[in-house]
Amino acid sequence: MEATLSHNDSMQPTLSSVVISRDEERNIEECLETLQFVDERIVVDSGSQDRTVELARPLAHRVEIRQWEGFGVQRNFALSLATADWVLVVDADERVTPELAREIKHVLDQPEARELDYFQVRRVTRFLGRTMDHCWPDDWTIRLFRRGKGHYDRRAVHERFVLDDARAGGRLAHVLDHHSYRDLSQYVSKLDLYTRLWAEDATPEKEFRLWRLVGSPLWAFLRMYVLRRGFLDGVEGLILSIGTAYYHFMKYARRWERDCRPCQRDA
Repeated sequence: MEATLSHNDSMQPTLSSVVISRDEERNIEECLETLQFVDERIVVDSGSQDRTVELARPLAHRVEIRQWEGFGVQRNFALSLATADWVLVVDADERVTPELAREIKHVLDQPEARELDYFQVRRVTRFLGRTMDHCWPDDWTIRLFRRGKGHYDRRAVHERFVLDDARAGGRLAHVLDHHSYRDLSQYVSKLDLYTRLWAEDATPEKEFRLWRLVGSPLWAFLRMYVLRRGFLDGVEGLILSIGTAYYHFMKYARRWERDCRPCQRDA
């Protein structure tokens, strides 16, 4: 079903949620069930080979299938489908807690919300089932904003939200639950995908340099495991810190393979 929402300044502002997905049958139902308080639920799928779309249709107002062009482009397309006053961006592996849902409904109904254009929310991330209190602390991100006041850049991976002529914003008190990686196979698979997407995104700051290949992973490990005290997150913290270092190593190694190795073979 599709819904186009009417707008009335005398009534509580309407709210859309947008979710992008691919092969998320383990997550999509739980995610959408936590969004039942939202007026308009939109899912944009990029060609799932599992039951993601089938499971999403009964719980969403609109499900669109669109060819994958990168995270930023896909999110912007999803935003373009929203018709409510405000938009809530949620990933398939995230859950809006009942406390956060009540807070969102409450703050949007307050007169003060008329003077604000966005809200930040703090994500609490679980890795292999354990909450990463130290490796991933203070993960504040803009996820709730007035429609038309923001967009995502066109990065293929690790896209950034950009405010468009927005006024002041606020912070929400309750957290967004992020169930990131449930097992090592999923984690390694995502690392492979993300490093490949990163290397294919040709921007000057991503040019291969030997010092980046060596220094970036070393700094990533020290920052997460030592400076952020990731060792307090147990074995999971050690695995994540090493995996993060591996991610930084492989993204530059892939960039070398793409840009430098062909030149050496030709020579």
